[in-house]
This record gives sequence, structure tokens and C-alpha cells, in this order.
Amino acid sequence: MRSPRNAVKWYKGIEKAVDSLSILPNRCGAAPESQFLGQQLRHYIYKSHRIIFRVEEDAKIVRILYVRHGAMEPLGKPPDPSADSST
Repeated sequence: MRSPRNAVKWYKGIEKAVDSLSILPNRCGAAPESQFLGQQLRHYIYKSHRIIFRVEEDAKIVRILYVRHGAMEPLGKPPDPSADSST
């Protein structure tokens, strides 16, 4: 069983990471989802997760869209036809 104490520590850390995006959000790299979804998205990597967000310059807003495990495929990525196991 995983430690509740570690879960709280992780949660507080990711909250701090999200809060830090209010200062210089463009310091974060482009998210792979940008090329698949046709939007300018960025991501902040926190431990094993990615915080995917969009910077809305006009409104001065950082909009968090997703928090995903880093091992997950990027959203919108087309399936790899060579990975088809039915043949």
C-alpha cells in the first residue's frame, strides 16, 4: 500500500508547480499535443506527470487542461499502423 503521507506531499508539490506557472509560463516547453491538436500548448513536468496547459496572453490566464502520467501517449496522437497486432 502506498503512503498517504507521500500522497499528500506529492499533491502539495503539484499544487506548487501549478502555482509557479503564474510567473513566466512560457519557460515551459511545447507539449507534443500541440502538433496533434493544432493548439499552442505547453507542459510542465512534475515528477512522473505532465501538466498540460495553454497560455492565454490577451486575458493573462494560464489554463490547465490536463494532468497526465508521463508514460501515457500524447492526446490526439494518431494510432501507429505498424503497432496493429491483428495481422
